[in-house]
Amino acid sequence: MVFRTERNIINCRSWQYWTFNKDDNNVYQLFLRVKPLKIYLGDLTYTTVTLSTENMPLNIGYIATYCKALHGDFVDIQLFKYISDLEKALNADEPDILGLSNYCWSEQISLEFFRILRKKNPNGITVWGGPNIPTKVDEQLGFLRNVPDVDVYVPTEGEIGFSNLVTRILSTRTNSIDKSKLFVTAIDGCIAKDQNGNYLVGKVVSRLKELDQIPSPYLTGILDKFFDKRLKPAIQTNRGC
Repeated sequence: MVFRTERNIINCRSWQYWTFNKDDNNVYQLFLRVKPLKIYLGDLTYTTVTLSTENMPLNIGYIATYCKALHGDFVDIQLFKYISDLEKALNADEPDILGLSNYCWSEQISLEFFRILRKKNPNGITVWGGPNIPTKVDEQLGFLRNVPDVDVYVPTEGEIGFSNLVTRILSTRTNSIDKSKLFVTAIDGCIAKDQNGNYLVGKVVSRLKELDQIPSPYLTGILDKFFDKRLKPAIQTNRGC
């Protein structure tokens, strides 16, 4: 973390977040009063008869560790696989961002959780991502118009697009999120809906060439709680076909 008052900015891991015209001490005290961005990420599975998907949530694990590596203590990220766990967490303390994966088996339950967050925290940001969406942009926009509770969709690999969104939120908020300032211009790697219901399509981001650019979700310990003898760990060795 670096505070540089000669340019009146506060930096964390090279990202610019806030601008001030105050001295070092006042900047630092304001930084301390700003709570970390609370983020819930879920790759949900039904458990009523059997598990819809038995895999550990490596996908959101990668997104979480990449985002945490960039934004450090400015973000507080929790991961969820089971519907009941996310329900309990939302009832206890709603997040600033709720990001859920979109697969055919989890589409409807994800939308229901977005609706729940809308009621609890109207300023909360709902983020969807995954392959269960058309590939052409015009068809993607038609798909999104039918899911009004989704603020942002990350249509490709999630690490860069989601982290770009977090950067935008951190750069525009003070003590709370103001959506009128958040979705003014497009965010690379994202499709975001502005306050007028128009969609801002960001540039397609390049695929990460080296998976080593993403800290291991296993080595960081963020997936430890999913070693519950029900879910199966997986290792990703490459991407693309």
